[in-house]
Amino acid sequence: IIYSSNESLYVPLRSIDLVSKYHKNIDLESVQLDSLSSTKWLKNKEKATKRAYDHAAEILDIESRRQVADSAVLRISDKDFLKFNDEFPYNETDDQLQAVNSIRKDISLIKPMNRVFCGDVGFGKTEVEMRAA
Repeated sequence: IIYSSNESLYVPLRSIDLVSKYHKNIDLESVQLDSLSSTKWLKNKEKATKRAYDHAAEILDIESRRQVADSAVLRISDKDFLKFNDEFPYNETDDQLQAVNSIRKDISLIKPMNRVFCGDVGFGKTEVEMRAA
């Protein structure tokens, strides 16, 4: 690995999996290489670690406030839900049904919902979300 002033760091083959290629975007400013003898890398690493802890603390704070918060209970009758479902041209998969039921259960609670729904393009995410909502 080449550092500033053509300093080289040799990595043993048994540790090669710890090295990844650096991809530099030519549109960005040129990157300044660190020297092996400087403490700049350690300072940057410490700053990144502190930011990661700060971010984790923020997430914990948000989640703890969510746990004690209340929200409106949202429910729909099964009759209306089935009528709405009949408008969709596709049959749900078992995974989609499970997702819809889990989301409907979360929405019916008095706690704010905290859920991320993701999947590949074209596999019915919008339909699942519409059914759940």
